[in-house]
Amino acid sequence: MRKKGLVPSPGRTGGHDWEGFVPNGSLPFSINPEPKQA
Repeated sequence: MRKKGLVPSPGRTGGHDWEGFVPNGSLPFSINPEPKQA
């Protein structure tokens, strides 16, 4: 799931990362992927 403007590492393009990103669209995806999964 590669979205324009959102270019995380290939290993992070998983459902967990996107689920954490969607509700927090105001936050840069590549900056806070870990806290969303923790």
